[in-house]
Parts: sequence; structure tokens; C-alpha cells
Amino acid sequence: MTSVPRQLSLGLPFTVSYDPADFITGGCNQEAALLMRKRSEWSDAFLCVVGAAGSGKTHLCALFHAYNPTAFMQNPETLSDEIINEHRETSCFIIDNADKVKDETAFFHLLNLVRENKGALLMTAQSPPLEWRVTLPDLRSRLSSFSVTFLRSPDENFLTDVLLKLLSDRQIGADRDLIAQMVKYIRHDFHTVRETADLIDTGLYEIKRPLSLSVFKKIIAERRDLLSPYGSEKIKGGAAFPPS
Repeated sequence: MTSVPRQLSLGLPFTVSYDPADFITGGCNQEAALLMRKRSEWSDAFLCVVGAAGSGKTHLCALFHAYNPTAFMQNPETLSDEIINEHRETSCFIIDNADKVKDETAFFHLLNLVRENKGALLMTAQSPPLEWRVTLPDLRSRLSSFSVTFLRSPDENFLTDVLLKLLSDRQIGADRDLIAQMVKYIRHDFHTVRETADLIDTGLYEIKRPLSLSVFKKIIAERRDLLSPYGSEKIKGGAAFPPS
């Protein structure tokens, strides 16, 4: 086992890495990752990746962009006919959180443009397209034709890799065995893992101690809503720090 020095959080702003090389592939996202790399595998021009918050949808967009560098990444809340007119020659688009598009008419026009240019539109959302709150009949009809791939629930090994990456983004070093132990104490979903990373970052900065299992248990005891049944059983009534 290769050990990584256990560092204190510096309490500094951090940047989440969306580098394709940092993308973690597992059973929960393997199909989506393949579709990002191989546009030829799409069954239609429109693909929507559906997954919970923090499940890696934005990172998948970055992965798709790495393989399709001419793709235009459009903010869903600012999509307009003016922007579409500026990109009449563009064939490939990306909209992260496409269910937040405000201008439905512009969205419909974008779909037509992609078809005309024989291009592709990658979208992400937390729910399938047919569940989006859309009032424009033509757009709602078009949503039914979208291809959809779902990000499945992650297993413990995958969440260990994700938490390791999130802590690395925050400049917090820890070996994988320690992270694997920590994951057993928390609920197994992406939102909890992200909340846990933030909690550890804040906690280490406040208590000025290196990350260890006992320090983690003390920090996580303050957020019992994040605990798994195993964690709740093991941290009854809170956790105490070991002697210095």
C-alpha cells in the first residue's frame, strides 16, 4: 500500500478538477462514459445523461468536450435565439442542467439547428426529459425522442474513489484505506459524499488536526443526517478526540 501524507486543510478556496484524466469510471457510469467517448454509439442526435446532484454529470460534459473540442457549451439559463443565430454553423452543443432552460422557444430552435447541421446535443439533468416542466407543445413532443442514459447508484469502492478525489481537490491528503473506512460511516450517495468532503475540509481547518479515522468520526458526528446505519451504530452519542 502506498501511503499519502495526511495533511491539514489550509482553509483555502479549492478548484474542482474536471480534467478528463481525472474522470473516475465505474459500474454506475460506464455506459455514459462510453457514450461521451464514442459519438457513433448514440442512437440519436440528442442524448440526455440523467443522474443525481454530484453524480459526475458536469465531468461527463467535460469528457465529451475533450473528444469534441468544437462543441459549444451553453448555459441553460441564457439560451436565446440571438445566441443560436451566432452559432448557425455550429453542429455540436452541450447543455449541463438542460432542465433549467428558460427560453423554450429558443431550445426548440436549437434542436432544429442540430438536426439541420447533422450534429449532436449532449444534455444533463436530474430527471428524464419527459419529466421536465415544459409548456411548449412542440418542445414537449420533441423531448420524447431524446435518447437517455442513467447514472446508477454507486458502490462502496466507487464512492471511495470519489471521496478521495474530492479531498484531493481540497488539498487534503489521505491514503485510500482510510477513505474506504470513512465511506462505511456515511450514506452511499453522491450528495452525502460531497457534503462529507466539505465537512471534513471545514472541520480540519477548525480543529487543526491531521485527518484520521478518529478525527473523521468526531467531525461526522456533528452531521448525523449523513450517517449510514453502520455509522449511526458506531457513533452513538458522538465521538471524542483521542489524546494529543
